[in-house]
Amino acid sequence: METMKIKHICFLTWFLLSAFSVTNAIPKSDIKNLCRETADAAFCRNKLNTDPRIEAARDLGDVLVIATHINSVSGEYSGPNGRRRINVCNKNYDIALARFKAAWENALKKSFAEANRLTGVGNNAVNDCENGWGRGGQRQKSPLTLYNTNVTKLYGIIRLLTQKLGIRI
Repeated sequence: METMKIKHICFLTWFLLSAFSVTNAIPKSDIKNLCRETADAAFCRNKLNTDPRIEAARDLGDVLVIATHINSVSGEYSGPNGRRRINVCNKNYDIALARFKAAWENALKKSFAEANRLTGVGNNAVNDCENGWGRGGQRQKSPLTLYNTNVTKLYGIIRLLTQKLGIRI
């Protein structure tokens, strides 16, 4: 599950930067203006401007550090509710990753509206993972909040870019 989550987040970042490559062609001032319209402008600028971490994320290779962190955290959730919630998140990340891969394929075919729809489905699966930590028993703090939040922020950037490109969503 840990590697899947990391690949999912890396894939989403790569998808954002590659599928909507118009961001690489516009001036930094336009990126700054675009990012002002997002929920987290600093996060947006960090992801869209030249950042060595993005280069690493583009090939889905830089997963070991985060995987090690998630492995160490997962042991804290060994009770029945924690295991069930981890399993739900694993299933949801599988769904999300499949949708993001399909979205990428659609983006390559210039079917941006369908790509956006599929990333929305993937984002919803990630949100369901996060929300699951408060259902079916005592509420627990999700060990995935940071990753889930980043996926949601990246999805917000994708939605804004598709709107700016004039794609109906």
